[in-house]
Amino acid sequence: MASPDSRSVILDSDLPDNFEASEEEVWEYARWLGMDPETEDELLWIAREGIKAPLPADWKPCKSTSGDVYYFNFSTGESRWDHPQDDHYKKLYLQEKQMLKRKVNKEQTPRVAATPPPPPGSSVMDNIKKEMEELAKEDLEKKKKELDEQTAEELAKQKQLLEEQMRTELNTSKLQLEEELAKQKLQLEEELTKQKSQLEEERAKQKLQLLEELAKQKQLEEEHSKQKQLLEQQMRTDLTTRKLQLEEELKKDAEELNQLEEKIRKDRKDQDARR
Repeated sequence: MASPDSRSVILDSDLPDNFEASEEEVWEYARWLGMDPETEDELLWIAREGIKAPLPADWKPCKSTSGDVYYFNFSTGESRWDHPQDDHYKKLYLQEKQMLKRKVNKEQTPRVAATPPPPPGSSVMDNIKKEMEELAKEDLEKKKKELDEQTAEELAKQKQLLEEQMRTELNTSKLQLEEELAKQKLQLEEELTKQKSQLEEERAKQKLQLLEELAKQKQLEEEHSKQKQLLEQQMRTDLTTRKLQLEEELKKDAEELNQLEEKIRKDRKDQDARR
C-alpha cells in the first residue's frame, strides 16, 4: 500500500451527517465548476451535491508541511490538489447544461398542427397547404438533428479541452509539489546540519567546562590534603611540646614534693628532739 510524505498529516474525511454548506460556499463551488449561479440557478443542486460528496475508496485528505491540503490514493499512490469527485461533477454539469439547452430549444421550436386528410373533392390549395406543412415539419426535424449534432460536437470539444486543461493543471501541480518537496527537503537538511553543528559545539563547551571543574576540584583536593598534612604536623609538634612541658612540670612537682617531705621529716625530728 502506498503512503504519502511522512511529514504530511492525514486528515479526517468524514463530514457530519447534518452538514450543510452555506450559500456562499455553494456559489463559489458552482463558479469553480464553470457555472453561472445567477443565470443557472436551476443547476445549483449539482454544486450542493458535489460540495459534500464523499471521497472514493482509498482516497484520504492530507495536509503538507506548508499547510496546503491535497488528496492521496493509498492504493495507487496518486496525489492531486482537487477533490477526486470534482471531475464527475464538472461532467455532470456540462451534461445537464446541454440537456437543459436542448429542452429549451425543443420548447421554443414551433409545432405544426396536425391536419386531417383533405376530404374528397378538396381544392388544390388544400393539397399545396398540406405539402408545405409536411416540408416545414421535415425542415424542423432536419434542423433539430443538425442542432443535436452540433451540441454533441461542442460537448465533445469542451470535454477534450477540459481534459487537456486538467492534465496540464495536474502536471503543473505535480511539478510544483515536487519542487516544494525538494525545497522543504533542502531546508530540512540545512536545519538539521545547523542543529547538529550547534549541538556539537554545545557538547564541546560542556565537556570543556566539566574538565575545568574537575581540574579545580582536583586542585582543591590537593590543597586540602596539604593543609591536612600541615595541620597534622603542627598538631604532632604541639603535642610533643606540650608533653615535654608536662614532663618538666611533673619533674618540678616531684622535686618540690620531695623537698616538702624532707622538710616534714626534719620538722618531726626536731620536735622529737625537744621532747
